[in-house]
Amino acid sequence: MPFHELPPVSTEQAVVLWNSIDATQLGFRLRHELSRAVEELDPFTLIALARRHHPNMSDLDALQLLGDEAIAMLKALREHGTAAREVLTAEKDRLHPKTHAATRRAFEIEDEVRLLTQSITSHSARTRERRAQLEAASVPNEDIEWLAPMTPPTDLIAKRDALVAEQSARHQFISSLDERHLPEGFVVPPVFRITTNMM
Repeated sequence: MPFHELPPVSTEQAVVLWNSIDATQLGFRLRHELSRAVEELDPFTLIALARRHHPNMSDLDALQLLGDEAIAMLKALREHGTAAREVLTAEKDRLHPKTHAATRRAFEIEDEVRLLTQSITSHSARTRERRAQLEAASVPNEDIEWLAPMTPPTDLIAKRDALVAEQSARHQFISSLDERHLPEGFVVPPVFRITTNMM
């Protein structure tokens, strides 16, 4: 029963597999279904299959050889999966400082976005309050539009939108391990450690 071993998984391939969530879930279901299907095979069918692959051998020897080949194939596949997981783990370890920094920054951005949103809301509220005061003072409408225009704080909105986009990119990197999602110029900030000298 010919079997060609799979080539080793590269780091890039491991990351692609990590992001193939639907395919991975299907793989788990398929493994379960294959296991159940093998359990339901009749021994006579296995003997017939062994005869087809090894027609010049006795049933016992052919079945033994078929079993050895199948087990060797499954062992090779298992070792391939183990090696692929090791490659992925090594990549996660390499990226750990970046994922940690990206996570910290994502939380910081969340706070900054909340403060900016409050500032934007407050700006609108102050403008409405100012307009109400002017109207109460019988200021003409054209003067109100000049003194208290209902124009949004575009600078704050632009800053908030930029932060939201940055946060989204960082979350994509954290979940996918794909460094292409990191903002240009991203660096891991230095970690300062406090040491004490023992006398």
